[in-house]
Amino acid sequence: MALLDLRCISPGKDGSFWVGGTNGVLFRFFPETRRYHRIPGVPLTTIWEIISLNDSILALATINGLMALNLRSGVFTTLADTRTEPALPANIIMAMCRDAYGKFWLGTSAGLAVYDPHTRKIESLVSESFLPQGLPEYRIIAFLPDRNGLMWIGT
Repeated sequence: MALLDLRCISPGKDGSFWVGGTNGVLFRFFPETRRYHRIPGVPLTTIWEIISLNDSILALATINGLMALNLRSGVFTTLADTRTEPALPANIIMAMCRDAYGKFWLGTSAGLAVYDPHTRKIESLVSESFLPQGLPEYRIIAFLPDRNGLMWIGT
């Protein structure tokens, strides 16, 4: 394999791993055989995070917003970006985490948002009313849910 600019690795539901990177790079790696399969038709984007929702759907945090890939049909769908209503704070999603309620916490280059896949609504959480102490920086790069249900945010 040629040298690639890889950005993330995420476990699949079947023991495989998903690997994403720049320029539309998306692979599925099978550790038992040490083989990989490149997923064709990926839009020219950078993939920062991958979450396997089930056997057929991947959620992708990209520089073009939140996308879903249907593995059975090969169809990519934009779930949220700066054009959806309500909109993401920015299209560049650098961090993504799914909480215990199934919601996606999205760390963008301009703030924090939560996407509910059941209602398909986005809630922007960059206002002072939600975070009275404010964030040291609006660029969110990491999430860590703890055992008490709190979401730790890295800037």
